[in-house]
Amino acid sequence: MGRATKPRVLIVDDEESVQRGLRMLLRKEFDVTTASSGQEALELMSSEPDWDIVMSDMRMPGMDGAQLLSKAREMAPNTVRILLTGQADTESAISAVNDGQVFRFMSKPCSPMALRKVLGEAADHRNLLTAEKKVLESTLSQSLLVLSEVLGTVHPLAALRCERLRGVVQHLCQFLKIDGGWQLDLAAALSHLGCIPLPGPLVRSGIRSEELSESDQRAWDEHPEWGAELIAAVPRLQAVSHIIRNQRTKPPEEWVKRPLTEWPIDVFGAEVIRTTLDYLVALSKRDSVQDVLASMGRDRSYQAALIEALADVPAVDTSGQERSIKATDLRAGMTLLEDLNAKGGLTLACAGATVSHTLVRLAQNFSARDELQEPFRIQPAISDPVSAETNA
Repeated sequence: MGRATKPRVLIVDDEESVQRGLRMLLRKEFDVTTASSGQEALELMSSEPDWDIVMSDMRMPGMDGAQLLSKAREMAPNTVRILLTGQADTESAISAVNDGQVFRFMSKPCSPMALRKVLGEAADHRNLLTAEKKVLESTLSQSLLVLSEVLGTVHPLAALRCERLRGVVQHLCQFLKIDGGWQLDLAAALSHLGCIPLPGPLVRSGIRSEELSESDQRAWDEHPEWGAELIAAVPRLQAVSHIIRNQRTKPPEEWVKRPLTEWPIDVFGAEVIRTTLDYLVALSKRDSVQDVLASMGRDRSYQAALIEALADVPAVDTSGQERSIKATDLRAGMTLLEDLNAKGGLTLACAGATVSHTLVRLAQNFSARDELQEPFRIQPAISDPVSAETNA
């Protein structure tokens, strides 16, 4: 079939002889798993979510095939669904197709050649859906990450906090093997987008957790809501908006006692951001990593799995060769070892920030007008995020 790996197929039928026959028939071309009931199939899909195809018999005790595939659609909308029916079930099968529950239905008995053909088409359809989804997610993310560069131009310290937050969140998602990482990545990168309309001194004090006046504290506390509203109307970003809005809120009680793998991505994402932000704030107060993790571990409001994942965050590499350069030599990907300042006192980027293409152009424009303080120190490796935020 020209594929690097066999498509994963979950076959649901209450007759063991049918299961055995289909495994033998399809084993050369497909990775086949069987289930004897709709409930068993849903449990398999819950524990192993990455199925290419689910094929179910229509008539089964308890939950019938149409009901199962309807639930499967809710759990894994990109998994392709096929319904096997007898002659008496044709009307129900057509209804399931029209309702969007299934990709195709096949009348029993069907020939081995016809079954292989339909499963091959289903696997191709799954590949197409997956490819389109990745392209959409990548395009959307890259387009909106431009906003993070706007934030960096207006409030460099807030952008630095987002950059640090994003790096830790990416590690947590990899450690926990959580799907939907693009939504968390985008939420972390845009978590402080609502700071754009706030005054610079207020944002700097808020990032450093300094004492604020009542009105300033209220404005600072509202920045997640403002940021969420900015992107709430963008298609496919409802979960990202929810994560940003609830980045300082503890998760609902209904989810706290459940494993993290069962949490919806918006609730899980908000808790990841909240936990990571508290971790970075504690570190910015010069507490050691061990002390911070021990303190958070004793606090029952945090999820133990997230504290374990934070403990796995690797130490930052500072081995890059430090040097002083002028704006003409500045390149994207470098790390600033000191604030990049204009001669009038404006901070273009904070120490610790990774240089973006936008910052390169901004610095070179200031330099061309002799308005940039240079040379300045950089290195290619990422420097300590705690000292960067504290000293900026």
